Amino acid sequence: MLAEDGKTYAALVIDTPPRLESPAVLAAIRRANVVVVVTSPSPADLFTSRDTAEMLKKEGAEKRSRLLFNQVQPGTILARELDEMAGRIGMQSLKSRLHRRQAYQHAVIMGWKSLPGEAREEVFKVALEIAALAK
Repeated sequence: MLAEDGKTYAALVIDTPPRLESPAVLAAIRRANVVVVVTSPSPADLFTSRDTAEMLKKEGAEKRSRLLFNQVQPGTILARELDEMAGRIGMQSLKSRLHRRQAYQHAVIMGWKSLPGEAREEVFKVALEIAALAK
């Protein structure tokens, strides 16, 4: 989506538990203007994200790193405590969140434009927030 505006952004998105010792991961972190660590609000995912946060701190990247909460279910206890969870991990989170939607799974196959308006707006807000940090 960000590429559609014709600009280049140096943002790294970590969406799986990375091999933290990987030279490729470390090199990408060192080059990125922004590092986005995607996590769900589940305790197991947050535990893994804490390891990633510690590695980012060792690399001096904590100030340009953010958590992106994905698969958030509005109205739940976990959804209400996202900022507190981010603080416990030691990272700031993006203000924007991605809710649990089947439309995102569908878009992997059908593309960004297949998302319904509400989901596209949600992704657009995340993308704009990341782009603003990357400047």
